Amino acid sequence: MGEAVSILLVEDDRGLRDAYRLVLGALGLEVEGAATGEEALAGVTARAPDAIVVDLGLPDLGGPALIRRLRGAAPDAALVVLTGQEGDELRRGCREAGADAFLVKPVTGRELRSALDPLLGRPRPGPRGEAGGEGPGEGRGDGEPDA
Repeated sequence: MGEAVSILLVEDDRGLRDAYRLVLGALGLEVEGAATGEEALAGVTARAPDAIVVDLGLPDLGGPALIRRLRGAAPDAALVVLTGQEGDELRRGCREAGADAFLVKPVTGRELRSALDPLLGRPRPGPRGEAGGEGPGEGRGDGEPDA
C-alpha cells in the first residue's frame, strides 16, 4: 500500500478547519493544518504536500498574492481555493496565480472531494466501491461527512 496523500489545509476559522480536517481524514487523506498564510508557507517548505486547500480570507496574507507564493513554494501540489468571496475577477486572478480549483463557501465534503479527486488522479468511487461511479457533485448518500 502506498503512502497517504498529504493535504495542507489553510483556514483561519478553527471550527471550519476542524470540520474540513475530519472530512478529508475520512477520505483517507493525511491532513496538516495552518491558520495563517505564513504558517502555510512554512508548511509547504517543511514538507511538500500533494495538495493545498487554502482560504483566501486569512489574517496576514491572502488573495492571488498568497496563491502565487504557495504555487512558487509548491509547484507540483494541487491547489484548491476556498473562499467566502465571489466574483469573476477574483476567480480569474486566482487561476492566473496558479490555483487549480476555486470553491465558494459554504463547501460540502462532497464538493471538496469532487474538486480534489481529479487533481490527485483519484477515481471517484462507484457502486459498491467500484471506480467510475457518480460524476462530480453527485452522491449516493453514503454517509460521507459534510463540512
